[in-house]
Amino acid sequence: MSSTWIHLLGLLALFLFVTLAAGDPFPFDERRHRGWNPRPGSMPQIPTTPPFNPYG
Repeated sequence: MSSTWIHLLGLLALFLFVTLAAGDPFPFDERRHRGWNPRPGSMPQIPTTPPFNPYG
């Protein structure tokens, strides 16, 4: 049982190492945060500037 957890943790560590070593800053970050908790500036369809704000 413990060897299975060690194997899974090893694969996860290898995946994270390859992802960080490739130079791409979290390619799955956009898909993970698209549905919930959007960051400021991540929604270009709703501008916050007064001349272009359709909701203002």
